[in-house]
Amino acid sequence: MKIKFKKLEQQDMPLFLEWAKKPHVKNTWFQEGYEGVDKYHKKIEGNGYDYGFVIYIDKVPIGYIQTSDLYAYRTKCSKPKGLFTKENPGTL
Repeated sequence: MKIKFKKLEQQDMPLFLEWAKKPHVKNTWFQEGYEGVDKYHKKIEGNGYDYGFVIYIDKVPIGYIQTSDLYAYRTKCSKPKGLFTKENPGTL
């Protein structure tokens, strides 16, 4: 079995949107008002601190994972909030 993480790209959007519509994903992970396709496409363009990947097992896409540079979030986001607003450089 081979596990691979591939950077989220435009060609992944149909699958990403399909996953995002599933109630157990939407109700757990997505915030209210985060349902517009434009918001999803910003995951590809990037914001300087969040980086999305599609997870593959043996070339089969099985999910999405995201990492966040928490120091960059604190310094680049206009209104950082939440638990991770005091992190040092290099904290993901």
